[in-house]
Amino acid sequence: MQRFVRSATAVLATALLVLSVLAGPASAQATEISIIEFAYEPYDAVVELGTTVEWTNNGTATHTVTAADGSFDNLFNPGDTFSYTPEEAGQIGYFCRFHGSPDAGQRGFLTVYEEGTEAPEPQVPPTAEFTTVTATDDSNVAAAIAWTSLLDGPQETVLLGRDDDFADLLAAGATGRPFLVTPTDALDDRVLAELQRLTAQQVVVVGGTAAVSEDVVGELEAAGFTVTRVAGDTRIETAIDLADRFFVAGGGFAQPPSDTPQPGAIIARAFGTEDNPTAGFADSLGAASAGANMGIPILVAGPDGLPAGVGSFLATNGIGHVVVVGGEAAVPSAVTDGLDDLGITWERVAGASRDGTAAALMGYMDGLGVQYGNVVLVDGFNDNAWAQGFGASALRSAVLLTNGPDVPAVTQDALATFESSVLLTFFGARNVRCAPGVDEAACDVVGAVVFTPFISPASVIGILEGDNEVPDGAGAGNGIGGLARPSDGGGMCWAYDTLLVDTITGAHVHRAAAGENGDVVIPLGVPGPGDHEANGCLLDVDQDLVDEIFANPGEFYINVHSEEFGGGAVRDNLFAFDEFIVADLSGDQEVPGPGAPMAGGVSFLTVNDEDQVCHLTIAGGLEGPATAAHIHTGGADESGDVLLALSVSPAGIPVHADCMEDTTPDVLSAFLADPAGHYVNVHTDAFPAGAIRGQANPQYIIP
Repeated sequence: MQRFVRSATAVLATALLVLSVLAGPASAQATEISIIEFAYEPYDAVVELGTTVEWTNNGTATHTVTAADGSFDNLFNPGDTFSYTPEEAGQIGYFCRFHGSPDAGQRGFLTVYEEGTEAPEPQVPPTAEFTTVTATDDSNVAAAIAWTSLLDGPQETVLLGRDDDFADLLAAGATGRPFLVTPTDALDDRVLAELQRLTAQQVVVVGGTAAVSEDVVGELEAAGFTVTRVAGDTRIETAIDLADRFFVAGGGFAQPPSDTPQPGAIIARAFGTEDNPTAGFADSLGAASAGANMGIPILVAGPDGLPAGVGSFLATNGIGHVVVVGGEAAVPSAVTDGLDDLGITWERVAGASRDGTAAALMGYMDGLGVQYGNVVLVDGFNDNAWAQGFGASALRSAVLLTNGPDVPAVTQDALATFESSVLLTFFGARNVRCAPGVDEAACDVVGAVVFTPFISPASVIGILEGDNEVPDGAGAGNGIGGLARPSDGGGMCWAYDTLLVDTITGAHVHRAAAGENGDVVIPLGVPGPGDHEANGCLLDVDQDLVDEIFANPGEFYINVHSEEFGGGAVRDNLFAFDEFIVADLSGDQEVPGPGAPMAGGVSFLTVNDEDQVCHLTIAGGLEGPATAAHIHTGGADESGDVLLALSVSPAGIPVHADCMEDTTPDVLSAFLADPAGHYVNVHTDAFPAGAIRGQANPQYIIP
């Protein structure tokens, strides 16, 4: 079973857990301080007594500049400024009330020295807590296990390649399956132990007997695994065979319909050069994770043109648009000319070097709306980076590259974009993690706090629907909204994200029970033109009212208004959001199969104050809209009866959230008593018995 690490959630999952991000380098003698998500730059501004210091909010979120000694406290919306002139020498610590404290998180210092004295050195910002994937030793075997060790069993299918060469594994990462490596002639004991821990049922050996010997196959079979081999005459054919084994035609990640061509495959470089052998896998580091996130295969090509087998695979499977990864030196025009000859459109995603290409791939996914759970940093200039980085694709992460102790500027820029685009989320924090083999100095540069203590997860949420409006008739709009509080109890943060709501004109918290209209008690902000989501924090808000909302959330509702529906486009009464259950959806889990092999998704399940099961279900790669969805009773290898029907989007889009009014006490009790004994199944016209399904996981952990 594939592990879907929250890569699809961003279509709706915008809201309320803020990450601390990169603190920029300190700068002495600064009189201007920039506020970004979520840092002050410089961290320590050293100024002469009498100097006026001006803070400017250059970010997209609301922040404060709050002195630890109480000498100033100012709230900033984006674009706001605040000036302060210190009256005595010394050091003033300050912080953001929403995203920090005097001791950690978003904080800074103003150091003031007397005229005529020597300016002190500014403080260096502390390295934030950072998640590093640690291998037990420097071997490629240990590097691959470091990634699979983050996965929970069972993992139905695991790939296995040789530990001393990347050739056959160039396309393996795009499958999204975990992979391990072993010496050619013997099964490493650590690999056997990890396969058993993962409770793998099938091991797919990648490469011929010169890569992974029959002796290894025999050891696997003796241990009780079903073993198949995927191998071609060259790495090019092996990539095609992997695509045949794990992917089928379908046009790629083409949901929802778009005027922009959606890719059905990635074409990357097959070979390095004599003086630069690592070029053979460098672009596949990012491409592997891109393929896994988009649900499309990697095919590889040499310098002489489009391989006949690659062209045949594309034509046979009806793939009309592909992504070419890397510049002309990596995938030359001889290859793209071959695509032109077949009438296949293509677009090139490339940077000036391998680190730029990885960043460009991440930006390309952002442009398509493809989401990923985390960012992994890999030393892309390391000879063994393939073993240290390909495994990240099983976690549905994007990959960016470091170079020894250095973090290239293009990587830092991409990280800044990533962090600012995922300010808040209902379902845990996104994070950045270092792969095995990355220099500790590089990790220190980009350290990021995985779970900040300063804003809790969304304490109260609502599943926003047009059907909830009073009176009904507001259309098919859908969304999520929520509220949270800084841990110091001051102020309130809010967020909402909508679908099928055009031109948002207002949003508010109202006081009234479900089915009733009530007065506005707290106005919320609106997004910019064309946007569908907004978030912010309020400092000057009636704290007694906030306390009442969090104590009795069901007596309040969030209402989002639009130009078309001035009285309200989507709304829902709030309920406490304490925990959730996740079902990781994929076609290969269907029983009996086959399901939709290029599709995947995720369903988040929780319970509201009315004891209704609420769900946010997101699917990608389906050939048509979902026609039905259900929670079934049954284990991973069973086909069971329907326990509860889940709604699907009436507009046919692949994202939908709803609370199920048909939830009975018996249904709720049965589900909560044994969530893992149930699964979510999504149906389509092409797969009426089930296109994608996944077992409910009550202990889902985002690595």
